[in-house]
Amino acid sequence: MELALSIAAFVVSAVTLGSTYRIWQLSDRRSRIPVLVFILVDGKGWVLRNVGNGPALNIVVARKAQHDDQEWLDPTSVPPLARDAEVPLGWIRKGVDAAALGATYQDFAGADTARPGRTYTAICAHSLSSVLPGRRLPAWTVAQLEPSWQRDRQLRMRIAAPAEVDRQPAEEG
Repeated sequence: MELALSIAAFVVSAVTLGSTYRIWQLSDRRSRIPVLVFILVDGKGWVLRNVGNGPALNIVVARKAQHDDQEWLDPTSVPPLARDAEVPLGWIRKGVDAAALGATYQDFAGADTARPGRTYTAICAHSLSSVLPGRRLPAWTVAQLEPSWQRDRQLRMRIAAPAEVDRQPAEEG
């Protein structure tokens, strides 16, 4: 009888220790997880904001022109976002270019180990936002990505181009 009680006490202790360790792991993960959301800001257009607790690394933003499209367009690399930081997505015009927006990113949990960080996907479609574990967008190569600063420069050039055309003297025939 005493042996059975000792074994039962050991089992209960082991289960409690395992449960406590798992809860600690989840709590630690949640305390460092980045959560990216797309927000439409008056005067700025679309911005990508980190509302989570940790930095987001290796961010790639893409868009769908129509909700039912299968293809994600314009994969763009975005600089890392610290907690409470945001980056404007000026190259994505409100209501014209994007029916859905998506971003894949990683946390920095891999800094503690030799593994890469965990990957997440943020999607905004039909005015609803979701953050999902894992990669839900294609895995583009670095050569297929355009940096956000380059997209911003192209946008500024497109906006400035009509003004420059208007200033050029008309050719006489």
